[in-house]
Amino acid sequence: MIVVSRLTATLITDLPLYPWTYKHLGIVDYLLVHRAFPPSGIDVYREWPAFFTSAAWFSDLTTLEPTALAHWFAPMTHLVLAFVVAALAATIGLDRRETLAAVMIAELANWVAQDYFAPQSYALLLGLGVLVTLLASRTAPAAGWLSLALFAALIPTHQLTPFWVFGAVVLLSLTRTIAPRWIVFPYAALLFGYLIPRSYIVFQHGGLSSLNPFANGAGNVEYAGSAAKVFTSLVCRGLSATVVLLALVAVVVWWRTGRPVLIPAVLTFSPFVLLVLNSYGGEAIFRVYLYAVPGCAVLIAPLLVASIRGGVGRYATAAGLAVIAAAGLQGYYGTWYLNVQSPSQLALMANLAEGARAPATMWNLHTSGFPARATAQAVSLAVYDNSYDTEIFDGMPSFATGFPNSRQFEEVTAQAASSAGDTYIVFSDEAKAALAYFGQAEPDDVDWFEGRFAASPVWCLRLQDETTTVYRYQEVCP
Repeated sequence: MIVVSRLTATLITDLPLYPWTYKHLGIVDYLLVHRAFPPSGIDVYREWPAFFTSAAWFSDLTTLEPTALAHWFAPMTHLVLAFVVAALAATIGLDRRETLAAVMIAELANWVAQDYFAPQSYALLLGLGVLVTLLASRTAPAAGWLSLALFAALIPTHQLTPFWVFGAVVLLSLTRTIAPRWIVFPYAALLFGYLIPRSYIVFQHGGLSSLNPFANGAGNVEYAGSAAKVFTSLVCRGLSATVVLLALVAVVVWWRTGRPVLIPAVLTFSPFVLLVLNSYGGEAIFRVYLYAVPGCAVLIAPLLVASIRGGVGRYATAAGLAVIAAAGLQGYYGTWYLNVQSPSQLALMANLAEGARAPATMWNLHTSGFPARATAQAVSLAVYDNSYDTEIFDGMPSFATGFPNSRQFEEVTAQAASSAGDTYIVFSDEAKAALAYFGQAEPDDVDWFEGRFAASPVWCLRLQDETTTVYRYQEVCP
């Protein structure tokens, strides 16, 4: 299943998926080149460095290029995730068939695509490992101390995941389902001992952004979007709701049949507490579902096995699994064409960063087709301006409405003329498709806007490949 649904994408692509993957690769490259993190203030990565230092160490030790490591990261992550979910199911008491069913459900229902080269995927595996070893301490007390060591490794990896794990540990302790119960205190000491010196960063980037779970559960896309976007969103929401509702039904079935349900219920529903505290940049709802999927899979698995054994019901179950699988693949690959990066684009962006005179500005219409900050040099440009490569819709308020128009072109030109460094604007086929997908602009409008730059005597063609064109502001084009 993992070979078909996850490995295939790696085999048919040349580079890692998702443009935001490359910001993580840039940090790793910076570590390998400079043997240090970028200066404070560029991003939060230096305060939660474990993923990046681990990746840089592994790349240095094996001589494997970070890009190759990132390319194979997703299928490897799913293999480890399958093992950890199996361990979780077995620790809770599922038999072999139920354990295999739990692994299958966890894979089929996970559409969130948080398996790319990033701290989140690494932290999810560590977090589940913490919970598995802690639960194993009920019969092997030494496992409790191992879980504490894993938790110590998790804390400097990711901002959000340790709080989900800690919340689950607190609930398990209160319900007397782990031993020793007092182990929650060293967990708290580790977590808050690390957080307190960095609390100013947490609040600088949102902190307790809202105590409204409905607001925190809203997504991070403000546009209704195209029919394709609406369809994929409905599929993802429908799949998520179905899985959570099935888990609720499973809780009742477990309870009525006398099966101990407290532990899997805590693991499944504890992530929803995060919605009370933070929106996580509009991504909290996705992380909550991601954290809940393993618990949901464990709860649903015995019902699945029982229904397969139950005669006529097996056909309905098979049909239901097929629908879940199709929905999961649609959610995972629905924006595939926006997230594939080409070697020529990566080389173009590296070339652009190498030749840019700081403080540089690199406008882009959308992150699709824009693998930014993929090299140490590209990260170094952020020392002068941390937002030098932002989307133009975010960086210029006038682009929020009425795009495109001549006034916006003139505003970009005026800002470029007053800048002390180089100013570039990047157009790509992927960005054009993304703007149409999310309902921000039609392709013809983007072509009109690009035409203003192509016809301008002060915006000169700097770089170009089969899908991407870069213009640079100069007083006179050569």
